[in-house]
Amino acid sequence: MRKVLSVVLAATMAMSLAACGGSGGDDNQLIMATNANFPPYEYHEGGEIVGIDVEIAQAIAEKLDKELKIEDMEFGAIIDAVASGKADMGVAGM
Repeated sequence: MRKVLSVVLAATMAMSLAACGGSGGDDNQLIMATNANFPPYEYHEGGEIVGIDVEIAQAIAEKLDKELKIEDMEFGAIIDAVASGKADMGVAGM
């Protein structure tokens, strides 16, 4: 399990760093596009989105000294959000 999480984290970091700086958000924010309907990876709990992918994205944001902002959207819109610069990274069981 540790190896799987390491690979996921490395891939997510690579995706986020490749896309950084293209979002229309605050320079202090790292915007994560996701579809929060896939527990335990990302899901709604109370009024917030939580899960494994959120924890990984939060670790990346902290490493980059940024605030994580999560945008919940349809799964099919995630890649377009990253490609257009509306999000810095897409994390949703991809």
